[in-house]
Formats: sequence, structure tokens, C-alpha cells
Amino acid sequence: MLCSDARVLDVCSAECQQILLKRINIMSNFSAKEYMLLRTCELLKDLSDKNFNTFLNLSERISHDKGKVLLQEGKPNEHLFIVLSGKVDLYKATDMEQYLIGNLSNGQSIGEMRVVKNLPCSLTVITSAPTVVLSILVSKLHHMEYNQCYESILDAIINILCHRLTATNALAADGKNKKKSWRRYIFPVMFSTTLVLLLCELGVASYYLM
Repeated sequence: MLCSDARVLDVCSAECQQILLKRINIMSNFSAKEYMLLRTCELLKDLSDKNFNTFLNLSERISHDKGKVLLQEGKPNEHLFIVLSGKVDLYKATDMEQYLIGNLSNGQSIGEMRVVKNLPCSLTVITSAPTVVLSILVSKLHHMEYNQCYESILDAIINILCHRLTATNALAADGKNKKKSWRRYIFPVMFSTTLVLLLCELGVASYYLM
């Protein structure tokens, strides 16, 4: 009985060591601060420990100087990024010019649509400061052995996109309400102005008739 218990303890100990070694390997790629940032970021926060560790093992940590182009509008992209530190700017091209439309910082992801569908980039993304990113080759997630991790990431991306769509709709509705509010007041003002002018004209006409 004691021998059996000892064997169980040895097996449990071996499994714990493997888990610990995996985490040490992950931590060697990312600092403790970066690890916590990734564990709580919007894209990865709901992943199981197994899928989270799989994702990190498939990823790499890359440092970029200011001015590095991560995504180019209209060109294919093979990577998904998460900003670990620094900042990136988002640009949209119109009539041969690029317009800054926003920026992303720590914990935010870039290139999510590549996971959903293989389409050219819709935006240009450039680092606006020295930046460190997690980078993962999307094709790695498509391997059958990582299917569970891929599905978890896909679910997370769909949730993020739905959240962004809801936020965009809310902004659009707010803008529409403001527009309606503006219209609500402009008609009474125009009516009042017209009425005042009409009364003035009647007053002038009455003066000359007298």
C-alpha cells in the first residue's frame, strides 16, 4: 500500500514538475509583469490555463524601435500582435494620404481579423515609440494539435469585435441624438426669426400708411 502511494506521489510530482517547467519556460520569454498583463488582457483573459500556456509557447517577444510598420493597409498579414509596452498608431489611407485615426497601448491586440479570415489589412499600424509586442504566426494556431487553443482565441476575438460594434453603435446613436437635438432647436429659432422679421415689416408698413 505504501509503495502504491509512493508511486502516485511520484507521478503527481512528475506532472507538477512538467507544469512548473512549462511555466518557467514561458516566464523566460516574458517578464512577470508582461505575463500578468497577458493573463488579464482582453484577448486572453478567458482562456483556460492550458490554452493560455499553449498560446504563449507558440508566441515570441519582439522589441521594435519607433517607426516600425507592423501592418500595411492593403497588404497581407500573417501575425497577431499584443502590445506589451509602448504604443502604436493606426492610420487609414484616403486619396493618397494617411490619416491618424487612433492608437493602441499595453494589453491591446492588433491584427485579430487575420485569425477570422485571410484578408488584406484594413489599416496601417506603426509604432509611435519603442514598443515590445507578443507576436504569433496565425498559421501555427491552425494546426490540428492546437485546435482547442485556436477556437478559444476565435471566441475571444468574436466577443471583442461584438463589443467594439456595440460601442460604435452607441457612439453613432449618441451622435444621431445630438443631431436631432440640434435640429429640434433650429426650427423654432428659424420660426422666431421669421416672425420677428415679419412683425418688423408690418411695423414699417403701418408707419408709412399712417
